[in-house]
Amino acid sequence: MNYKLFILLCCISLQGWSQNKLTEGKVFYDITYPDLTGEAKRFEAMLPKDATVYFKNGKSRVEMPNAAGKITTIADSGMNDVIILMNLQGKKFAMKKTAEDIKKAQVDLAGVGNAPDISVTKSDDTKLIAGYICKKANIRLKYGETTLNNVCWYTDKLPKIMNGTDTNYDAIEGFMMEYTITQDGITKTLKVRQVFDEKVGDVLFQIPTSYRFIKSDEELVEIMNAEMGR
Repeated sequence: MNYKLFILLCCISLQGWSQNKLTEGKVFYDITYPDLTGEAKRFEAMLPKDATVYFKNGKSRVEMPNAAGKITTIADSGMNDVIILMNLQGKKFAMKKTAEDIKKAQVDLAGVGNAPDISVTKSDDTKLIAGYICKKANIRLKYGETTLNNVCWYTDKLPKIMNGTDTNYDAIEGFMMEYTITQDGITKTLKVRQVFDEKVGDVLFQIPTSYRFIKSDEELVEIMNAEMGR
């Protein structure tokens, strides 16, 4: 199995007219992959089909289950780091990444050697998602001669959280209710299915002692390949 590709692919109802802004709660996303081809298509059954986001006091936890286990990202809007917890085939690993690490990974996936020029165009269009009236924004990413145009829908009724997998939406001032990520020619769309106004325990933002810290994706690949070779 190409664990590096797999890891990169995984790194994701209330009444909408009268809500107060939530500061604490839980969100369910559905995840779809509209145009998988080639090697990525072979991994489709293993890729996450949904995600759960917990948020509280500027902190967030994103859980993405998949066929091999679960990828969890813990972030704090007041800090530059995210923690990625990987439970893969019963093996538990933790890895710290900075926003710069994430941006570099995005550039590597794009295969162009440089960060994109990003332009955001807001629209007056609205769309009802999970009971929330959402605003539309067009995100234009220019990588040299290659240009990607993504659309997102967001709301200011939920807090903006740090996205641990894609920094191209950092300019959006709100919670992403529907958005698309394109990396290495692979596109996935995340759309909120349900929002819950509920208390969230602080323990969800702590790193369990059962997870082993590693330094890089390459180290993880080496460990998993060694395990598979036994």
